[in-house]
Amino acid sequence: MICPSRLIPGLLCLVPALAFCAPEKTTRRLRFAFWERPSARVQLAIAEEKKILPIRPYTMCFMDEVNYAGTNTPTLLRKVESAAADKTGPQKARDENKEEWVACGSINLGGATSSHCDVLLVPSGANTWTGYAFDVGEKNFPWGGVRLINLTADHLSGTFNGRPVKAAPQQQVLLPYVFQKEEPEVGMLILSKQDSDGPKTVISNPGMFSGKTRTTLFLIQNNSTPNQVRHETRSIVETKPEKEIEMPALRTPRGNIGKK
Repeated sequence: MICPSRLIPGLLCLVPALAFCAPEKTTRRLRFAFWERPSARVQLAIAEEKKILPIRPYTMCFMDEVNYAGTNTPTLLRKVESAAADKTGPQKARDENKEEWVACGSINLGGATSSHCDVLLVPSGANTWTGYAFDVGEKNFPWGGVRLINLTADHLSGTFNGRPVKAAPQQQVLLPYVFQKEEPEVGMLILSKQDSDGPKTVISNPGMFSGKTRTTLFLIQNNSTPNQVRHETRSIVETKPEKEIEMPALRTPRGNIGKK
């Protein structure tokens, strides 16, 4: 977004320009997950305007939900021990036990359109992460659905259960087949990329899916083998919660019970 102050000369336009450039506010329900388990235990949070919201991400599992109200680019925070002050006596002991929150990453919620989002925390350095947000509303990601998130640099095309699929680099796609039955069914994903010799199959994976689950497939490149790039998938499967059984209300007995 270009600020009006850059388009109109003069200092008088500075105040309205700041109003136009104010960060967009959003209200979301967020769940977090680690892409990889941290090497040591960490305490994380996200910063709202006037408070800090602690979060508890699990590895490749979206669970605890938090209500967030703020900008589309919240800051990820990590709790650390603050440096002890150069003091002696009881004051030094108190300072040594102090903890503080420091920035350790960023999250971009701008690409998500629903009020419910999952945020995947991918390592970007030592004790730093980048958060990628995905829609999880019923309209964007129904039960029985399978979504593909292409984290590779390749343009991919293929089929899922015989229906055409295309996925650009860094794109998330809801695959064109929604499972309805509660019993698990087989789903077949075949993806290819265009090589110098023509199409080359990079993924040909069967999987088990049902109408009681939602599955997220992350497609990544594994460069660990010299002179060879392999494509792999990781998945997060979420099971639909069972509906609570409603107990019938107790009826008040009628009549003159207990009276003779």
